[in-house]
Amino acid sequence: MKAIAVIPGQPDSIHLADLPKPSVHEIPNERGVLVQVLRVGVDGTDKEINAAEYGQAPPGYDFLVIGHECFGRVVEIGPNVTEFMPGDYVVPTVRRPGGSFYDQVG
Repeated sequence: MKAIAVIPGQPDSIHLADLPKPSVHEIPNERGVLVQVLRVGVDGTDKEINAAEYGQAPPGYDFLVIGHECFGRVVEIGPNVTEFMPGDYVVPTVRRPGGSFYDQVG
């Protein structure tokens, strides 16, 4: 799987990264949803992250995938997923758990 990524804290480090294909089984409680990305946007936030103004790699990685605004199609769901079906079109939201006001309000 290809992704556009940066190395946080290193200005102009944008590059193409190879990642393993995710699995619905990686998500706890059999609630995984695999989405084929059809369109993705790179915006001002991504430009600022590439300029090393902020941004942090997730645990276990030295890079951060950018392009958080996307449109895709569900291709696989875990056994406990009832909200989506393969073939559904979705606009996923990227949000990691945190303690900020925005994390608390969802």
